[in-house]
This record gives sequence, structure tokens and C-alpha cells, in this order.
Amino acid sequence: MIIVSLQIELNLKGSGMLRTLSAVTFISLLPFMAFGHQGGEPCLAELTIPAGQSFKPTAIAQARMPEKNGWSIQWHKNAKGDYELLAVNQAALIVRRIQPMTGQILSEVKYLGGARHTGPSVIHSAKNGELIVARAVEDTVEVFNERGGQPVIAISKESVKSLQIVSLKNGEVFAVAAGNSSVQIFKRDGARLEQVAIVTSEAPIRQVFAAAGNSGDIEIALFNLDHKVKAYNYDADVEALEPGSAVVQLGGKLSATSVDGRLMLFSSENRREGATIRVFSMDDRSVSRTLDLQPLAGELMWGDKAANMVVPLQLPDKLVLRRIDIATGKAIGEDLAIGDGRIVSDLSQFRIGNKVFYVFSKDGSLAYIQNENEVSVIAAPERSLIRQITPAVMLANGTPVLGVLGYGPSGSVVNIISLTGSKILPVKLQSTATAE
Repeated sequence: MIIVSLQIELNLKGSGMLRTLSAVTFISLLPFMAFGHQGGEPCLAELTIPAGQSFKPTAIAQARMPEKNGWSIQWHKNAKGDYELLAVNQAALIVRRIQPMTGQILSEVKYLGGARHTGPSVIHSAKNGELIVARAVEDTVEVFNERGGQPVIAISKESVKSLQIVSLKNGEVFAVAAGNSSVQIFKRDGARLEQVAIVTSEAPIRQVFAAAGNSGDIEIALFNLDHKVKAYNYDADVEALEPGSAVVQLGGKLSATSVDGRLMLFSSENRREGATIRVFSMDDRSVSRTLDLQPLAGELMWGDKAANMVVPLQLPDKLVLRRIDIATGKAIGEDLAIGDGRIVSDLSQFRIGNKVFYVFSKDGSLAYIQNENEVSVIAAPERSLIRQITPAVMLANGTPVLGVLGYGPSGSVVNIISLTGSKILPVKLQSTATAE
């Protein structure tokens, strides 16, 4: 591996001034990536690195896998509070645990014994550190524990189209299974799954979103084919399901994420002349905001403290990231120019002191870590594809890292990137040449 660090003076178009960008190119780094936050799962909290640390992204470890595709990566915080990087094959329900400081594959669990699976499945990190694996086969829901073995099973009243796992702070685990006309909530109780609630919909169900709240509850939103969204709240303490409000006539693509213990939804319609985004929640602190913007250039990201979001936009001559205040609908600060391209994916952010850095990929060929003055470019090798970049996390030894997954002709590769160049545990890597 060759790491080249250089200073480049660029006259950014429209800025009216020179800016210095620190570019780091990883040559022959790995076969690489695509999309970010998994639908319905809570996003990782933004990582803040103490002020005074230098921004020096460095590859510190690598895990190679012979398979050429089919893998994704995600962080798992175990019961000890330490982060592990998981390599997941969703189709075969295989989970490999990777030690992020060394790249060593610590274990592999084949939940189906090597068989293939075509229905909905979930790999979920519970709040108590347990890893939960679940799948649905026609009308059967199966929930495994992290060690594998025989799952606990429930039978749904109809074939399951989508499946989500919700875990509460007290360790309780629920499976939310949706069919064409109903949503059932199953609670894991020892060696069985017990149905605790059911929602029946008059209109066919298009999408279901579920997430844990802050008070022992589960928030659920149903998006029906009649373009209505209806909210429900299941209180696990009293085992009661209450209907909430409804929003009607939503168009475009609907997505959701859990932000600060509440389910936030957004619908987006993207057209050549511009985009319309509607952001809303349906709880007692309801939010509703409609934004008319330039065409979208990828998936949006929730910003700090859920008070704002970051949106990639396609302007006539460049791509930009724009931070928008949810309460006012107005832009916060200046747009961040990120060159050109078509699609921005895996957008996340972290901070070093008061500096905000964005992590993203463009068109599945280059990965970037950028703020207004610095950018690190991670290039995919020839004949390979960037597949995924994780959000940044802080390891137990104080090393801030993110993971990058790539697919190439000789298999899949995961690189662990330290954001500050630090690595507490000594690890022998390939010879590295560095030019300052």
C-alpha cells in the first residue's frame, strides 16, 4: 500500500479565494462501496473527537475475504461496550466479527448452516450489547441469538413482507412483522415469541417503520397504498397499543429513521427542475416542514441533535452539501462544494473539536472525508467498486475509526481507517511510503 499526502492550492469556483486542501490518496487500497444508514434502524450518534487532535486519515488494518460480493459491514457495540466491525452476508445469514485494530476475523456464525435465504432478514445490535439475527419465511418469524443454534419461532397471520427488530433499554426484544394488511408485534419471552399486539389496515400496506422510543415504548408508522401514513405507539410497560395521528396524500419516496428516541419520517420527490422534501413526526412533539430545493443528489442525513439535516444537492455546475434548520427551513452557514458527480451515498459526519467533517462516496468510485478546508480522497483500485463506508466510531482505546468495504476481482476487502493517524495497539502492516 502507498499513502501519498500532499498540499494542493485550489481556487474553488465561486469562493473568490484560495483554500488549502490536504489530499490523501490510498493507492491499491481495496476493492470498495454504496449506501448508508439502514432503513428503520437508529443512526449512530455523531462522533466528537476532542479538540487538539490532528486530522490524518490512515489505513491501520485490513480484512480480506475470498468472496467477491454479497457482503456489507456495520458496527456492533458488544456487552462490554467495545465496538466490533461485522461483515454480514444477508442472503446466507452469515456474520463475521472483525477486530478493528488488527483486521483479524474473530469468528463466523452461519445461522442457516450455509443455506440461502430470500425473504426479509435483520441483523440488529440491541441496546444491551446483544447481537440479534432474525428472518421471515412466508408466515414464520425466526429470531436467533448471537451464538446461533435453534431460533425462537412465531407464526404470523399472513405472509411476512417486511421484518424489523426493536430492542429496549431493559433488554426486551420485539419483532415487528408486516404483511399485506396487518402488522404484528411479537415479544421474545425466553424460548418463544409471543404476539402482544396487532394492527389491521383497511388499505394495503406499502411500508412499515418501527423504532424504540425513550419511555419503554415502540413507535410505528404505516405507509399505505392510499398514500396515507398512520402512527401507532406500543407501550411495553403496560402492553397497550394506541393509535396516533395520520398524515394523508404523501407522494414520492418515504423513508424514516430514529432520532433522539422519536421516529422521524421524510418524503422526497426529485425532479429535474427541483426537489420537494417533507419532514415530519407524529408524536406529541410533532414536526412538520416542507422544503423546496434544487434536485437531490443522494440520500439526506440527520445533523447534530436532530435539529437540522444535511442534504446533497445538484446545482448547475457542482454538487454541494447544505445544512438546513428543521424549525425554520433555512440554510445554516454556506454550502460545502464537493466537486461534481451524480450520486452521493453513505453520508455521515464527525467532529474534531469545532470542525465538522463529512464522509461520503460519489458514484461508487471514490470515497471522501471533507470539511471546508481539508479533503481526503480514498480511490478505488482498477476494476473494483466502492461498496460501503461506515459512520465513524471511537474504539475503547481512544482511536477514532471508520470502515470501508470494497468488491474486486480477487474478493472483498475491508479497510479500517484511523481519522487521526493514531493506533494504540501495534500492528504489523504492509510497507508504507509517506510523502508530506
